[in-house]
Amino acid sequence: MDDEMVTLHNVMPVDLALKREMEYRHKMEALKNQQLNNLNPLLPSQSHVTSNPFPPSQVHPTSQTILKRKEPSTSGIKPKKPTIGLVCKICQITLCTVTQVKDHANSGRHKYNIQQLQKRGENVATPFLCEICHASCSSGIVMAAHLRGTKHAAVLKEVEKAKRARPKEGFAPRSSKDLEGLGNFTQSYLKKPLNHLPQHLYTSKLITFLYLIEVLLAFVFFYPNYKKDDTNILKQSLSKCLAQYYPLAGRIPSPPEPYINCNDEGVEFLEAFNDSPLDDFIHKNVQDEFIDQLFPYGLTCTPQASSPLLLKVQLNHFSGGGAAVALSMSHKFADGATIANFVNHWATVARCGSPINPCFISSSKTDNTKMSDFNVNDLDKGNYVTRRFVFPNSKLQELKTKVIAMGTAPINPTRVEVVTSLLFKHAVSAATTSSGSLKPSNLTITVNMRNKFVENYPETAAGNLSMYGVAKMGDSGKIKLGEVIARIRKAKMELEGIKDEQELVQKFANAISNLQGDLYYITSVCRVPFYQVDFGWGKPVEVIIRFPNVGKNVIVLMDTASGDGIMANVQLPEEEMVILQKDKEFLTYVKDV
Repeated sequence: MDDEMVTLHNVMPVDLALKREMEYRHKMEALKNQQLNNLNPLLPSQSHVTSNPFPPSQVHPTSQTILKRKEPSTSGIKPKKPTIGLVCKICQITLCTVTQVKDHANSGRHKYNIQQLQKRGENVATPFLCEICHASCSSGIVMAAHLRGTKHAAVLKEVEKAKRARPKEGFAPRSSKDLEGLGNFTQSYLKKPLNHLPQHLYTSKLITFLYLIEVLLAFVFFYPNYKKDDTNILKQSLSKCLAQYYPLAGRIPSPPEPYINCNDEGVEFLEAFNDSPLDDFIHKNVQDEFIDQLFPYGLTCTPQASSPLLLKVQLNHFSGGGAAVALSMSHKFADGATIANFVNHWATVARCGSPINPCFISSSKTDNTKMSDFNVNDLDKGNYVTRRFVFPNSKLQELKTKVIAMGTAPINPTRVEVVTSLLFKHAVSAATTSSGSLKPSNLTITVNMRNKFVENYPETAAGNLSMYGVAKMGDSGKIKLGEVIARIRKAKMELEGIKDEQELVQKFANAISNLQGDLYYITSVCRVPFYQVDFGWGKPVEVIIRFPNVGKNVIVLMDTASGDGIMANVQLPEEEMVILQKDKEFLTYVKDV
């Protein structure tokens, strides 16, 4: 009873409550009629400078007119701080002012997205977010009140205090020892997703057929028209992209398992200045180690493939202008289609466009069945080198006509099938010349499984959804191009109509169980839109793929920048590569690089 009396003494009288409610309503009405463009919320920090559970991230504005950053004034007048940091969680866009929040709330796009979420029974009561405080608000009026409040002011004060205590906002630099010999680095960053991941997604058991293979997929995109002021936009858009590709911000468990710890720890972003001009790298058959310096820490200086990080990015600035965006991604999570979808998503966000979001399909496997004892890294090691060969479409048409005339090829062989058969034949010939004897040789081709299962997956499905098809060649002596193409077709057909992952893994394990001799791994990313990646600086003038830590015969095919041919990235033992580069019949179809 005494406790009840104490509580009653703390209850506000009705007349006072009504008075305060009316004062609050009048205040809200006054705020509604004011110009709110100069509320000036601070740029959100890109680091955990407060104890908020959500990782803040600075995001560029959606308006094209705001993308041009105004240089700080040198006249002694303190420049205004940009008004950035208000996010619509429903539509995944960033707004600059409360006025834009109100306008967006009345837009058709926002209302449509609200309706779709309501149909699914999701909570849409507080769609707007102040990034710096992580305070969710229901409307522009409530957001205005929040920005004028004491809580927001206190957080701003703490952020300013943290900024003054750090040499670079939000990130700690790597040691000079870590970066030695890899260019002149300014800073190492850890980029985290814009939004915090829901707890039920912390562990994603994704479909990934080759999770045991310790291999990196590495691409570098060259842009001569890069704008130096766009570095922050690149980093901010990456954080926003990771909100959709959330597994990439997680970590690979150790020992490897077919799932990812989606803990929002972030991806590594490095920035480097290179003393060489951009032209030293493009349109040339340069050495591997020359290209590798463009990737985070160099691809061969550390055991990168065994790192728990799934994604590393490096922005390279060249003397004389231009830049290259290099990224390396774990093959455990991604295949070529996933990387292309991811980097195009990132570029679209950087241009303030509307990207196509990925979908993630949970694995249906109920056990941890592994692919026999097969592992690329268990194969014979040696001194391997990589060279690039360009096959113009005109030469490929000549070869196609020649193959059809032989009468042993399937109907209408494709460019990829024709060049694959040519490369396989002459690589085996180089190995035979080098060793002095003919060994049994077999060909494995990478097949995109998204449309091969009984229940097809969408093309936006993210993960390593590719599998090897095995074309057994035997040791019959002379290799005929038409027969190679026929066996490639057969290997692809054997992967049609697979019921589930378990059947696929078992089929592959059976196919490789009795293989003898050399294996040649050929992958094609032709028609995959790597040359469409535009961060706002135009399309890349060249895209180079690297596949480190694979000590064996590997060939990766991709379109040329102009689309008028196929570039083959060929990795062979050094002595066999020397022989291949002197093979006159082979060079008949190759364009000088």
